[in-house]
Amino acid sequence: MINPVELIEIINEDRAALNLRYPDAGFKPVMEYNAIMGICLGEMCAYADEVHMLPGWQESKGATLEREVAMRLGIPVKHV
Repeated sequence: MINPVELIEIINEDRAALNLRYPDAGFKPVMEYNAIMGICLGEMCAYADEVHMLPGWQESKGATLEREVAMRLGIPVKHV
């Protein structure tokens, strides 16, 4: 499973490195956290039959939000 937030952070770090090397190029971050979560939550609401919470989910801002949204929408939440 790929965490989209971590993937975007990696891409943004690469862009930051490019900005150091080519400061006049003006590379911009791909997306902000809230935009990423909006996409993830939209997909979850549209397609998820159930949501699986992995160990340590309580420490994740995104996983906590996904759980809350799923519970409010009546999407079953399972802890694995």
